[in-house]
Amino acid sequence: MPAGQTDSPASLYGGASSGLGILACALSVVAGYIGAGIPVVLGALAVTLAIIGFATGAPRRSCTVGLCTGLFGFLLPVIVMTA
Repeated sequence: MPAGQTDSPASLYGGASSGLGILACALSVVAGYIGAGIPVVLGALAVTLAIIGFATGAPRRSCTVGLCTGLFGFLLPVIVMTA
């Protein structure tokens, strides 16, 4: 059994938030009107995980990236659909 540092679930919120936020950004630019709901859901999940990550002490840089990209992925389809 290796004696290294193990990742607790609390430290993984930043990475999950960052990954979902980047995916939401990419899909919000590509999806258009047909799949506008998918980036909105992924962006909302990224923002939620980033907030939980800030509260539990996850790496701040990952949480910040997840928060910013999640907000962009959430708001871009909403703005395009209402305009």
